[in-house]
Amino acid sequence: MADGNTSLKRKHSKAFYVGNKKKKRGQELLAPGMKGVLVTCNERENLCVREAYNVLNEYADKLYGPERSLQDNDSVNESDSEDIEDALAKEVKQLQETKTEKRFQAVLTGAVNVIFIKTNLPDSKDPTDLVHTVLNDMLEKGCKKTRYCQRFLPISGSCHANKEEMKKLAEQLFQSSFFAEDVKPSTFSVMYKSRNNSSIHRDDTISALASIVMNAGKGHTVNLNNPDLAICVEIMKNVCCMSVVKDFMKLRKYNIHEVNEKIFQSQRTDNEDSEKVKSKNQTIMKSGDNDADSGVQRDGNNADSDMNRDGNNADSTTVDDATSENPDT
Repeated sequence: MADGNTSLKRKHSKAFYVGNKKKKRGQELLAPGMKGVLVTCNERENLCVREAYNVLNEYADKLYGPERSLQDNDSVNESDSEDIEDALAKEVKQLQETKTEKRFQAVLTGAVNVIFIKTNLPDSKDPTDLVHTVLNDMLEKGCKKTRYCQRFLPISGSCHANKEEMKKLAEQLFQSSFFAEDVKPSTFSVMYKSRNNSSIHRDDTISALASIVMNAGKGHTVNLNNPDLAICVEIMKNVCCMSVVKDFMKLRKYNIHEVNEKIFQSQRTDNEDSEKVKSKNQTIMKSGDNDADSGVQRDGNNADSDMNRDGNNADSTTVDDATSENPDT
């Protein structure tokens, strides 16, 4: 019998402790209204974030120019006489402006091994062009840029994960891709993924988004194998992220790890083909050398045969001449 003063410990289920990990101070959470790049990894999130920053900044510099630093534009004169209050206010303002001016900033998603890189591109440009350039350049040039990142999926917009907000966001994002006057009929598919959310149903969401596109009356059709455009829906907790991307199958569903694998296989195939050509050329050269040696030997044998034949003819002529000179024979 347990002592009355001793409190009994209750065992909690594993779900009780989920989400208890404290987020780092000052780090944002994924929220509606953000756009950016959804990056997945296989553990080692810190290395994945650093790698994503390096790749995105490299291509952003090429497309949009170097990131502007506010510190480069501020000239500080130490001789200025400012009171402490004004100096602190100015410093706080500069820190806030620097934070908002950051081109890429990782935010928490609430899902394991899933990172959201919030983008702040010039003229509010869409991150789909940036990510497409990264993956397409890697594929065409055969250069591997990452080791820890598994997937780079651009996110053009985000909203609360409910039917009304998702429909509103979809109609907004579909304007240029499916609704524009000069848009041509295209094939499409809906790619759906949900994490830590049980209120949104997959089939209902896919059907609703497909109906929005089909009802536009532009002749768009569904193609699940190789669509011209893919509508990507990523739900994490209570936030829905959405985008419309091209070359979905060509770029391996925007899986940067599989793009690297394709590059490796292509390089290995090229090396094997090169070795086959080299081996074939060596065989041809060896065969040519053997033919040349055989020809020389054949010519030598023919010459010896001709010499023997001429010698025999000469001996026969000598005998005949000697016989004709002897009348008694």
